[in-house]
Order: sequence, then C-alpha cells, then structure tokens
Amino acid sequence: MSIEYDIGIVGAGPAGCIAAIELQKLGYKVLLVEKSVFPRFHIGFSCSPGLFHWLDVLNLRDQIAPAILGNDSKTALLWEESQVITKENHGVSVDRGMFDQLLSQYASRLGVKIIQPVNKLQLQENKDHTWTLFLQQDHQDLQFKVRFFVEATGRKSIIKTTKVAYLPPLNATYTFLPASFKHSIIEAGENGWFWGTPYKEKCLLAYFGNPSHIKSFNTVAEYLNDGLKQLKTVNLEIPQALQVFSCNASSYYDQNPVSLDHIKIGDSAYTTDPISSQGVVKAIKTAVHASKVVHTILNRSEDAETAIDYYENLIHTDVVKNTQWINTFYSKQQHFDSSFWRQYKLPSPTPLIQEQNIQLQANDLLIINPAIIFKNTSVLGSDFIEQRQGIQLNAHENPFVFIDQILIVDLLKEVHQKSVKDIINFLYRKYTQVNPKDLFQYLISNRLLVKF
Repeated sequence: MSIEYDIGIVGAGPAGCIAAIELQKLGYKVLLVEKSVFPRFHIGFSCSPGLFHWLDVLNLRDQIAPAILGNDSKTALLWEESQVITKENHGVSVDRGMFDQLLSQYASRLGVKIIQPVNKLQLQENKDHTWTLFLQQDHQDLQFKVRFFVEATGRKSIIKTTKVAYLPPLNATYTFLPASFKHSIIEAGENGWFWGTPYKEKCLLAYFGNPSHIKSFNTVAEYLNDGLKQLKTVNLEIPQALQVFSCNASSYYDQNPVSLDHIKIGDSAYTTDPISSQGVVKAIKTAVHASKVVHTILNRSEDAETAIDYYENLIHTDVVKNTQWINTFYSKQQHFDSSFWRQYKLPSPTPLIQEQNIQLQANDLLIINPAIIFKNTSVLGSDFIEQRQGIQLNAHENPFVFIDQILIVDLLKEVHQKSVKDIINFLYRKYTQVNPKDLFQYLISNRLLVKF
C-alpha cells in the first residue's frame, strides 16, 4: 500500500487544526480525522489574553472572529482576601464549538483532507515506520497510509505511553443555571474552588475538587449541590433538578511526546490546571512548535534528534512553570486548611537567577558576567528547529537565546567592556522596538552584565 498522505492527524480541536494548517502551508499533504460532529460543546472556553497573540501571529483572528464571545471585563474573586474583590480581567471567552468548527473549515479551504465524523478508528504502526489509519464512516470502511502521525486526541490517547501526574488529582463538576451574574467569579471553598461565567443566555458554574471527595456523596449532583451552598460571591437560586456533568481535570504530561515518526500535541502532550485558562493557548502553542519539529524530522534528518530534544524540553519547561505558578496561586488561599488545600502548600522555589540591586555611575565599566556559559541550543526558526548560540548562568536552568526577540549573545558582545552611559546610549539607538531602560535594567538585575 503506497503512502497517500504525508501527515495523518487525529483530533480536530485547536491543536489538531492548527497543526494541519501549519503543515499544509509547509507543503505537506495532510489528512485530519475527527470522531465528533461539529459544533460540539467544550467547557474550556475561557482563554488567557495570549490567545490573541497567537491568532495574530498565525493571521487567524479574522477567521475565528465570529467565535469570540467577548472579554470578561471583571472577575469577582474570593481567594486570598477575606472579602470579595473585583478585578479587571483581560481574558477572553470563546464559543468553543464554533471556534473549533471555524478552524477546521479554514483548514479545509487550505487543502487539508478532513474526514468527519468517524465511528471507528484504529491505528497501526507499520514495519517501515509509517502508519495506517483504519476508519469507518457511514458504515463504509476506509484506510489510509501516512508517513507521519500527529496525535491531537486530548486526554484519550491512541498511542499508549506513560502519563505522569505533576499536580494533585482534580475533577471538574459543572452545570448550567439560569442567568444570575454578569461577570466571572472565582471562589475558594473548603474542599475545592468554584468558577462561574456567563455563557450565552445562561451561566456555567463549575466546582473543582479532589475526585476522592465525591465518593462520600451518593450522587455527583448531591456533591455539587453541597458545594454550591458555600458560594459567597453570588446568590444563587439552585433548581431542584440539576443536569450535572463531570470530567477529569487533572494535570499530567506524557513521558514520550515525540519520536521520529509521531508527535503528541495539546492535551495529548500535557494538560494544565484549569484555573490558568491556558488550555486553548497551550494547544495552539504546541501545534505551532510541533509543525516545525515535524518539518525538521522529515526534511533534515541530521537535525532530527535536535528537533526531538527541543520539543521534549519545551514540554518539560512548560510543566515546570505550570507547577510553580499553580502551587504559588493555590497557596495564597489561607481561609481553609482541608486536605485539598494542604496538597498545594509547598515551599516556593528559589529563583534560579537572583536579581541584584547595585548602584551604578555613568562612567562605570560593565562586562559580561564571567560565570555565563555560552552554549549552543535549539530554537524555533521560521520553518525548522535550528541551532543558535545562547547563554546559561546556572547549571540548573535552560540556555536562552532571545530577550524580546533580540539575540542575547550578539547584544552582550556589543555592550561588553563599555561604560553605563555608552551602553544606555547604544540601546536607545539600536533597539527602538523595546524600552531601552527596561532592557538595561534586565541585563543588570539578572547579572548578565557586572561591574568590571
């Protein structure tokens, strides 16, 4: 059987669609398979402001504009304070059903072959490291041979590998209520936390807690009702009969997210705690990076291992950052001391780079910190994963190459052995795209430049 498609992708959520779009643009023949009928509901419709950044980078904002429900301008927060406070919210809500559908329609217009819905899907790895997809659609059996496989199936993996939990287990139980509040809410409860937001003509209210706590109730609805009685941010009239939904919201990462013939993206690669609202952004980010990784593996065999190392490091770095951020945020809650909250009360990590505050005079001579190690590292290029020289100041941190899209090695070499006055003047002349004062402060406070 000959290869019919270069790339086979299963899962047409944001990760799968973006990967299909990017790989199609790179010249590949792409097959995208989805089990569900669109539009479909998805609870993950609250997104961080980073969504607009990625949509603009990919020139997709206009394509999905109809799916933008609008900015949640305010959030009622009851967390670390003893009273409800109102915060400005820069996040955005999307109609995930429409969002996913618009992305898949755009992919189709670009030439991606989409088979949807399918009621049977099996995957077979061949001896020549290609893959065969066995599908059934409308009682018709189909099969396609693909050169490279991309898994974008979310929490339900096709390729069975080891998944590692990096935060305590978490369950999401949610329901829809008649509209009763205009802004989003986030509230800590005794055994979990609540998130609520307007959704079309209703309000969605979710309760996040440890799955083991649910077992002490007869039904999931009883568990949710018990939790809703604690709410202080809003006054709710809870209907007698609630239609309740429940799903796994735990955070994990896949130990083997990439190889020479397949890659995992979005929730297939790793998941994030829902309080971060990073699910869609993470899906897009991993898809963009994965498209360059795949392109490198298939076209630059000599750099294939570099591309694999790059993607594994990307996942690892994101997981570490997520762990630190989530533990810090959860630890700010001080009103409850149940087993749920004690799981997150971990000591905050010591920053790898200690900021320094020093007094400088205009004529002081600055040099590159002798402790800096110059080291080649892999970075995301325009089409491929590439090797660039970066710097490393601590053996436990990853080398980095850019500061605000400025090559850090070139910058440091240009300001080495210059006075404070000359460096500041140079930064104002050359780097007009950033705030030169902030850039200088960054170099000093992070000990990239030190006094001679």
